[in-house]
Amino acid sequence: MKDIKAIIFDLDGLMFDTERMNLSLINKLGATYGIRMSEDDYTKLLGLGPESMEFINKEFPYFSRLGFSDEKRTEYIREYFKKPGDANKEGLRELYEYARKRYKIAIGSNSAMTFIRSMLDYSGFSMDFDFILGGDMGIKSKPEPDIYLTIAKKLGVRPENCIVLEDSKTGLMAAKRANMLSVFIEDMVHYNSEIEEYMQYQCKSLNEVINILRSLR
Repeated sequence: MKDIKAIIFDLDGLMFDTERMNLSLINKLGATYGIRMSEDDYTKLLGLGPESMEFINKEFPYFSRLGFSDEKRTEYIREYFKKPGDANKEGLRELYEYARKRYKIAIGSNSAMTFIRSMLDYSGFSMDFDFILGGDMGIKSKPEPDIYLTIAKKLGVRPENCIVLEDSKTGLMAAKRANMLSVFIEDMVHYNSEIEEYMQYQCKSLNEVINILRSLR
């Protein structure tokens, strides 16, 4: 049985319903050019960081014209989510409160720190993490393991004693490469054979993660 000492949360699509917000913003920006991205096409972008712009521009040549950025995402939060807490994924508060009392906890995201902080501020309740690492802090983005390995080092916890919560294949790949356990929580991407290759556990909501953590104690 693994001796879990730290939980690392992804942010977009895992803690908050921001992937659908991102798609909404892309289509709002694209309306000027008569461009609309489908949900299926958007799932190809899930979990990608700044280093992936070459792939994104190849797949979607119009994307660079839209001006999509973390700054625009931050500005769009309060337009898309009408009140604090509306963005929270089911079970977020319950899982946070359970984990905060028992483990070191951190956030590892490809999103910029300003966006991460804005989402935490708009959650409707206070959250205090031991460490937060954003995609603009000079660390290689997922699917490389660097974000998760850096967090483990900062927390003073061995990678094999960490468990990662993710909603994308890219994030799960990063966790596996970091030699960490991972839980896949469905959001816009659904469970499939490719996902199965990289995860150890699967949940429909954050509430269910508590049962997994209990089983590992």
